[in-house]
Amino acid sequence: MADRRNKLVVPGMPTSLVVLVLIAVAAFVLDRTPFGVTMRAFGANPVAMSLAGWSAPKYASLRYLIAGVFGLLAGLSLTAINTASDYNSGGSYTLLSVAAVVVGGCSLAGGLISPLGVVAGSVTLSLIGALLSMLNVSSDYNAAVQGVLLLVILALKTLTNKRSLDT
Repeated sequence: MADRRNKLVVPGMPTSLVVLVLIAVAAFVLDRTPFGVTMRAFGANPVAMSLAGWSAPKYASLRYLIAGVFGLLAGLSLTAINTASDYNSGGSYTLLSVAAVVVGGCSLAGGLISPLGVVAGSVTLSLIGALLSMLNVSSDYNAAVQGVLLLVILALKTLTNKRSLDT
């Protein structure tokens, strides 16, 4: 029996890239379905959706189920990238995953999403390490700079939301 560990799923493409493309396609398709629209509506205004007759507990459970499936796919992708599994390997991605969503312009309360913004936020946060090394700053400050950037963006969002409510 041939050893298939180093074989590619699609010739010429790494397995991790194939998994990422499949996840992106699934998210795109899910977002365009009536179910995806309902999920976004619950994020934007759950009270209105409940008053309209939609089951809030049912859709909350489905949101967590879908988030868990995408978390599983992300873990499989990380394992494919590392070509090994280690339960400590994803610890450094916790801040990055939340910060990429916030930097990308999404609302932590839900309802406002921007997949391209999340990708732009991820790229921005990933380039901080390169910027620090270019400025001859130790890479030990990478997480601190990302955290400060996240706090500044959250503060700016709070200020702009307060100003829009005052007018």
